[in-house]
Amino acid sequence: MPTTAVSVRLAHSADRARWDRFVLDAAGGNLLQTWGWGELKQQGGWRVHRLLAEGPEGATGALQLLVRRGPVGAGFAYGPRGPALTGTSEVAPAAALLGAAAAIARRHRSLVLKLDPEWRIEDPEAPGLLRALRLRPSRYDVQHRKTYLLDLAPGTEAVLAGLKASTRHHIRHADRSGVRVEIHAGADAEPAVARFQPLFDQAARRGGFVGRDLDYHRAAVRCLRGSCPVAVLLASVSGEDAAGMIAVAAGPRLCYLFGGSSPAHARLHPSYLLHWRAIEWGLGCGCRTYDMWGVPNHEDPAAPGAGYFEFKTRWNGEVVRHHRCQELALWPWLGPLPRLAERLALRRRPLLT
Repeated sequence: MPTTAVSVRLAHSADRARWDRFVLDAAGGNLLQTWGWGELKQQGGWRVHRLLAEGPEGATGALQLLVRRGPVGAGFAYGPRGPALTGTSEVAPAAALLGAAAAIARRHRSLVLKLDPEWRIEDPEAPGLLRALRLRPSRYDVQHRKTYLLDLAPGTEAVLAGLKASTRHHIRHADRSGVRVEIHAGADAEPAVARFQPLFDQAARRGGFVGRDLDYHRAAVRCLRGSCPVAVLLASVSGEDAAGMIAVAAGPRLCYLFGGSSPAHARLHPSYLLHWRAIEWGLGCGCRTYDMWGVPNHEDPAAPGAGYFEFKTRWNGEVVRHHRCQELALWPWLGPLPRLAERLALRRRPLLT
């Protein structure tokens, strides 16, 4: 059977609209492959290489490659949630993109090329694609392997009716008890981050995780809104902020990107009304799925992350499992050295595995 010719080139600023259209629409709302996400990472010191695979009928794949040089000269190359494809049967564009990415990674002296594509465990074609691309499981994950999805396609009333009874009760109780939710979108989103940050910091301290600072969250809102709608939502009680989030309408997918809350008004359940208003906003943007972002790889109620996992399950969605982070060997003759170097570099970093 003849194969379709695929070429790969670097995307330039004039390709931005086309790039985002592909990763947000054709590739199903791949937020971490948007042009804006690359701009955010660029501000953090990463070099961004956007590789676009094209066939006779247009774009067939995309890979936003992030490269960073380490303190001893060796680099690190990473394609977050990449490559972005229309499906796991697309072997030719995936192979062409990885070949081009490997060449760039070697040029920057990267020890390894890591990828964490959104390929579901139950997808029957994904194992064959992983073998065809000669990828191997990485020892360490970068993104969560599991996420929590809520189907929004039935519409507002049907989604509300499908929630757990206790969740509906908490939403209505918060509304009746005076919890108010403000939605700051468009140009109003970035200034609202200053109110969101203290809520995020409180949640980070309670959860014992290292969070992002105000400048990062401001940059995230500023960069991402160039690719898709972004909103900062704030729930308040008697004028006091009680819960907040940064939400992104990434094509058909509403993404809960960052969140935080204060324990001061927990009995009024402000977070439940906050998420429900986010769902309403996402539906207004045309979203059909609510991606509540990562959940732990374990389901131990005593382990870190159990609290936010339990909260997400109250929305009556489903846990979706992806294949773990993958890596492509760039220097086979180095043997285990790249993995040893990565282990040393990450020895103080809290890992997702």
